[in-house]
Amino acid sequence: MGSINNLIVRAEKVGRYAADLAHDGSQAFPPTDKAHHPGDDTGRLVLEAFRNYGIEEMNSVIVGYQRGYNARAQELGDSAVRWVQIRNGIGWALPGATEAEEEAIKAGMDL
Repeated sequence: MGSINNLIVRAEKVGRYAADLAHDGSQAFPPTDKAHHPGDDTGRLVLEAFRNYGIEEMNSVIVGYQRGYNARAQELGDSAVRWVQIRNGIGWALPGATEAEEEAIKAGMDL
């Protein structure tokens, strides 16, 4: 288990990488107006934070991802990803999550 700060930093790095992938067109699920697939790497970090630290810290990991993605997207001249887009796509990115965990994570993102 990593520290919550470590998970946040890792999520920021994954976000920057995801923005690079979206920019060059190699991302399998580029952002749409309604949803954004944050990727399985992000989902694993979110799930670890949820299981070990709770909803508030889980949201900090997602904020880290969003901050990293949006910082890199801005550098590249691309669109930012909004919270609602991540929330709508998080279910695609939670390998190993139970249905109950997925629902709790989505509900926790609405706080």
